[in-house]
Amino acid sequence: GKLSVAGGVVVINSKVSGPVVVRNADSVTFGPKAELAGSITVRASQKPVVKDGAKVNTIDYTQAVGRGDKAQWAGVVAYGIIVWILAYLVLALVVAWVAPRRSESFITQVRNRFWTNSAVGLGVLVVVPIIAVVLFILQVGYQLAFLLLSGYVFALFVALALALLWTGNIVRRLFAKQVVDLVSWQTAVIGALVFAVAAFIPVLGGLFCFVVVLANFGQ
Repeated sequence: GKLSVAGGVVVINSKVSGPVVVRNADSVTFGPKAELAGSITVRASQKPVVKDGAKVNTIDYTQAVGRGDKAQWAGVVAYGIIVWILAYLVLALVVAWVAPRRSESFITQVRNRFWTNSAVGLGVLVVVPIIAVVLFILQVGYQLAFLLLSGYVFALFVALALALLWTGNIVRRLFAKQVVDLVSWQTAVIGALVFAVAAFIPVLGGLFCFVVVLANFGQ
């Protein structure tokens, strides 16, 4: 009859008259006494091994991502997120140190006009690249397009740094008994930690980070 196996290390070393289906296995081996008359479908991390003497038909093989590969990719993603957050933490500290009063003004205005700024930020995020691409396509204003994109990228970097400061300030205000300073290294660190945690929350975490950055970008 039919043989269906899922997961682990699979060894088939006997006669099977029907189709054979192996799903999400780590490895699959057909022993020397294996006799498979039907179709063979294998989804495994490694290619199937057919021993001498085994009688098998053509194997329909699809490589599966193993648990080790998933863990490795998860580690790479987590490492990338941490490095990304640390990089913008440094940027936030630099912005807070170089222009503290300007940063405080930005944070106050974003807090007072959060959703308006978010809408403006979304519009700028979409429209500016389109304008730059049109200028390139029409072969006019190359320098203008380059300056436009350069300013666009710079503004995004600054918006990300300010987003950390804004988030940290909001969190400190929620737990502080009195109004705290708007810009400080503590504010930047707290904001970076909140963003780091949010980055690991599916959908909602990413949406939170995106909207906060938009609000600061729109300012």
